[in-house]
Amino acid sequence: MASEGKFLKGVAGRTLPEHFVTYSHPWAEVQHIMSRDVATVSADEDAASAARIMAGRNISCIIVLENESVAGIVTETDLVKRVVVNRSQGTEIKVSEVMSAPVESIESNISAFDASLTMQAKGFKHLPVLDAGRLVGIVTQTDLTEALGCHHVETTIAEIMSRDIATVEGKATVAQVAEIMSSRNISCVVVAEGAELKGILTERDLLTRVVAAGRDSAKAAVEQVMSCPVITTPAFSSVFSAGKVMERMHVRRLVVTDDERLCGIVTQTDVFRAIKEKCRQEEEQNLKLLEESEYGIYTTNLDGNTTYVNPAFMRMLGVQDNEELVGQPLLPERFWVNPQERVQFMYELKEAGFIEGKELALRNLRGGRVYVALMSTFTRSGSGRVNGSQGILRDITERKLAAEELRQAHEILREQDRLKTEFTSTISHELRTPLGILKNIISNARAGCFGILQGELSENLEMVERHIDRLAKLMSDFLDISKIEAGKMEMHVVPVGIQSVISEVMAQLMPLAAAENIELNCSMPHCDLLVRADRDKIFRVLTNLVANAIKFVPANGHVHVCARDRQGEVYVEVADDGPGIDKKDIDKIFDRFVQIEKIVGPGKHGTGLGLSIARKLVELHGGDIRVESAPGAGASFSLVLPGCPDESQYQERSKTVTCQPLSPAGKENNLE
Repeated sequence: MASEGKFLKGVAGRTLPEHFVTYSHPWAEVQHIMSRDVATVSADEDAASAARIMAGRNISCIIVLENESVAGIVTETDLVKRVVVNRSQGTEIKVSEVMSAPVESIESNISAFDASLTMQAKGFKHLPVLDAGRLVGIVTQTDLTEALGCHHVETTIAEIMSRDIATVEGKATVAQVAEIMSSRNISCVVVAEGAELKGILTERDLLTRVVAAGRDSAKAAVEQVMSCPVITTPAFSSVFSAGKVMERMHVRRLVVTDDERLCGIVTQTDVFRAIKEKCRQEEEQNLKLLEESEYGIYTTNLDGNTTYVNPAFMRMLGVQDNEELVGQPLLPERFWVNPQERVQFMYELKEAGFIEGKELALRNLRGGRVYVALMSTFTRSGSGRVNGSQGILRDITERKLAAEELRQAHEILREQDRLKTEFTSTISHELRTPLGILKNIISNARAGCFGILQGELSENLEMVERHIDRLAKLMSDFLDISKIEAGKMEMHVVPVGIQSVISEVMAQLMPLAAAENIELNCSMPHCDLLVRADRDKIFRVLTNLVANAIKFVPANGHVHVCARDRQGEVYVEVADDGPGIDKKDIDKIFDRFVQIEKIVGPGKHGTGLGLSIARKLVELHGGDIRVESAPGAGASFSLVLPGCPDESQYQERSKTVTCQPLSPAGKENNLE
């Protein structure tokens, strides 16, 4: 982690971890950008020695050590103010007299962004880096500017440059110029003659060419120690490009011009502040998005301890104060429905690296269930080292509870459907016996076994017998649908000639068609069309289709049955020129119990099971029933069955067929 257990005050007053998740990219840790080759001196050495070391190594500061502890720091500014301005000899002044103390230091494992916060808040340009109290390096404003410089700041130089420029002539003495720099608290002056830029005098020049060289500042002229030529940048250039120029040219300031006219100075400090402001704005925007997100968001360190949670995360768990979670193990056991699942979750969190869509069953502080879907990934430092994890929790409680309610409702429906099927089967069996007795008695009576019947009595008995037959058929339908729903319908499958079945159906239903004044005809090929089928079941299916057509076709209508071979399948079509079926009803006609309403024709409604049973029987044969129709255009029912081309290789057999039970939720409808 960036710094285990350490936090800082971020924007909006929130307590943020040092490797905060809002970063658009991982910040490098200070230990990866600092200089480890630190120049040091003792406090009792003279200032000239310190200046010579700094000039020789081209560095801007030197650390003062006493007993291996940091006692102070000597910068270019310190030497300019205490030596050059005072017109003293560096050999006569001790380091202890010019150094800045006490010294602000930072730990090596904090991020560059956090170091920049400290540097800006304290107004420093150099920060010693410690590890367990021991000096291990130094990080400068230059280092941090380069680390933060990936932000393409579009601000122009004109917006951040200093317009308060000190200019001097080249003949002025170094002592005079140093006094100006000290009194105005600036780090450089521009050397010019009229409108012509001659050079620039910086603290670095004073350090290396005056203090380190032992020159007398009162006698040395500015033109002897200044830097030239002057490196300039136009006022309209961006802060980002100016920073890159400084980095490439190894300078800490640029003279700003407008049409070759001097108009300002931009320093590395100005660039650093602009980039830091860009980072701050980005952090504020990202933090706002996190704080307002509807999803729960968290970060952890390598030990699995929580370093940040957003308000949505706290709301999910019913927590009022983030301190109840931050610094604690992620999702403690008290928030789990099954605490044992947390062990596996934490293992996956540390080992998997990326987790997507994992569902967790949690409970909030009020004891309520909270179901969440989690996505998690590792976080990494600027060097690519894993330093923790971050994740998002999406509340799916409503969806999970709805799914559970639906499952329970489905189970209830299944049980109710089972009871209904069992009841239907029982009642059907119980009614068949008394119906059979009544049928026999009435048949015997009509046959004269009990004497001669009078005309009216004979007609009444005939009507009763018809209704008994109809009721027996209804009972048979109920028993069949019960068997199908139970997945047990015994099938005697043999090679069957479809023409013979159609002929038998036509012979049985021709009187019914004639009575209704409906023309019933068929067309079939001369060659045998064999199918693998239970003859009685296919006979029943075709009887149902043809009878339905006769029922619902008006008088003088037509019903046509045809059969043909189609690429190894036998295709039977029952077509009529009746009123047709509305498009919205076509998908329902094979469902159970519900009948299509508003059908024009003399037909009588039945149980609503005929077509449902027909479809299931055909499916048990490996076939299919399809329908095409439109209001006023008649209807065409197509029966497709697997063909049986080689009768000799097909052995007759009986078998119990297991089929899928019909759905209890969709009580199906049909035409019969």
